[in-house]
Amino acid sequence: MSEPSYYSLRITPSVLARTFGRRWPPYTLQHPQLFGRRSIRRLMEDVGFNGVEVVKTVNHFPLSRLAKALCSVFGLRAGFVPDVTSPTLGIRLGNIATIGRRPA
Repeated sequence: MSEPSYYSLRITPSVLARTFGRRWPPYTLQHPQLFGRRSIRRLMEDVGFNGVEVVKTVNHFPLSRLAKALCSVFGLRAGFVPDVTSPTLGIRLGNIATIGRRPA
């Protein structure tokens, strides 16, 4: 029987956090520690993960959600925008996904 393994998948903000620093609201609320591609790879390898892959991700948003956000930016009521989940638009926000395997 083969040895069990542990897998780790992490999604980490990078570009927006770097741009806004501590003024970026999710920085303090959800992500007290942020990583770049090299630092997250090094951390994963330092704690025993191998085969570490780091890739850029795409966030997908329903067009209705983006339309409502745009209305909000301009101070308009968004009540006329229907709540629908498709179609969606993929936007690169600078997030990265990291996956690695660590033998038990």
